[in-house]
Amino acid sequence: MDLTIKQLASQLKISRPTVEVRMNHIPDFRDKYTKKQGNKIMINDEGCKLIAQTKAAPHHAHHSQVSNHRDKAIVLKVFRDRALEQSHMIKSQDQTIKKLTKLLDQQQQLQLSTEAENKTLKHRVKKLTHVSTKNTKDNVLAFNNKNLSSIGKITKPKDDKKKKPSKQAQQKAKQTQAKKTKKAKKKSRHKKFWRRFFGK
Repeated sequence: MDLTIKQLASQLKISRPTVEVRMNHIPDFRDKYTKKQGNKIMINDEGCKLIAQTKAAPHHAHHSQVSNHRDKAIVLKVFRDRALEQSHMIKSQDQTIKKLTKLLDQQQQLQLSTEAENKTLKHRVKKLTHVSTKNTKDNVLAFNNKNLSSIGKITKPKDDKKKKPSKQAQQKAKQTQAKKTKKAKKKSRHKKFWRRFFGK
């Protein structure tokens, strides 16, 4: 089963840098026994056995001392490399954050500018609509008043003719007509009498 450096160090009860030092001691260890999985380095079973066996190998005292110095140098190098890598990552992240912040600021400014333009346009449209509506209403009222006045002039006599007189007015009119008829008949009789009398 493939293990990470951290998992192998935990299993062997040694530090992670010690595992990395042993990996560097074995020739072509990384090429033969490791593979990358995302950001992690995975060590196969054979590699794990080799690192475990490295601990039990016999060492001469002098060779052990030299090896210790070499191990320390390698550990320091590993830490420096890791620190440098982290520094580069932090710088890259800082640059990304700055770019994103700048883009966000630009987007906010653009949004504010767009909102201001929209408000101005809405105000103009509202003003124009109000003026247009007012003019239309005035024109309609003027047109209606003109038509109503002309219609009133034309239809007024018709309305007067169409109006039916009341019963009282009808009776009065009949009486007046009867009186006129009676007077006319009386006058006609007088004329006939005088014509007979004078022979004319």
